Amino acid sequence: MKKNILIDGYYLTKPRGMGRYIKELIYSLSYTKAAEDFNIYVSITDEEFHDDILKVMEKFNVIKRKQLPFPIWEQAYIPYLVKQLKVDVLLSPYNTYPILTKIMNVKNVITIHDLMFLDGKGIGGNVYQKMGNVYRKSIVKSITNRTSIISVSKNTSDELYNKLNLHSKVIYTAIDYFFEQNKCVDSKKSLDDEYYYHVGGVSPHKNTERVIQAFCKLKSSNTKLVISGLPVNNKLKEKYKHNDKIIFTGWLEDIEVANLYKFAKGVIFPSLVEGYGLPIIEAFKYRTPVVTSNFAPMSEIAHSAAVLVDPYSITAIQQGMEKLDSKNLSEELVNKMDIALKEINSRVMGEEMKKVIKACITT
Repeated sequence: MKKNILIDGYYLTKPRGMGRYIKELIYSLSYTKAAEDFNIYVSITDEEFHDDILKVMEKFNVIKRKQLPFPIWEQAYIPYLVKQLKVDVLLSPYNTYPILTKIMNVKNVITIHDLMFLDGKGIGGNVYQKMGNVYRKSIVKSITNRTSIISVSKNTSDELYNKLNLHSKVIYTAIDYFFEQNKCVDSKKSLDDEYYYHVGGVSPHKNTERVIQAFCKLKSSNTKLVISGLPVNNKLKEKYKHNDKIIFTGWLEDIEVANLYKFAKGVIFPSLVEGYGLPIIEAFKYRTPVVTSNFAPMSEIAHSAAVLVDPYSITAIQQGMEKLDSKNLSEELVNKMDIALKEINSRVMGEEMKKVIKACITT
């Protein structure tokens, strides 16, 4: 008899971050035909979903429910489903899990993306985000090694062990669903000018202002800097409003992001703190050179297929951007990207996740 697997799909409609992860997780399991081995249930909210993600789940059992605040959804509704469906394995993909399941007849698989919320240094964020950090901090400390833990990088795995004495299995996040949904990206780039693309954010750890300052020091006067990940109106846009070569896009649809990746001279991602570093792999998929940080997890994800720089040094970021002027170097980096992508794809992600689920069932 097939075992019952429940995946918490609460954030499926979220465009990036946790939303991207849960989409890729579901796509990877679908890609490896996991429905042939398990009865897979996915609990989602009653929001509007893109037809393509529903198609990916056509062999899964989709359960819709009116949206609740996430803590109530996770701590009350998910345990209710576990009991009703007689779930054998519960996949909780968002750093936390339902505490009640510790006393229920179910095996937990929890994905930990990072532990930034433990101290909050350099993260910033609004009141809602800070409340979320408090929630995550309180829940994660109740996790024990009786739980199966997935970490998204070796760096996160090391942090889990060093800070919480927890063991985990590293499974890298693929971006094949994102790529498949946007592979028909326009053959014409959205900007006529040559440009660097920076996936930034309002939080200090995204390092957006240093990227801007490095760009302003470039010797080339013909290249622009395109920045996404911030609201249309933001403090940095106001501060640098006199520089018409800096373009803030505001929030973008995935197809627009894909277009920017595909035609950029380079993706600039010298983040200070990350659990993973998704923009690196996204850029690799579009064969676009990357400048990123010279420490983990960015250096771990990038291997030797990116220009690694000190993200605290404006001069180092500037010099990294200027290195992309070398056609030979850019071609060399592109050739090395396939090495990273052999480890990071839906086939590997799905197969590794299936192994974790099967191990839960047999122990």
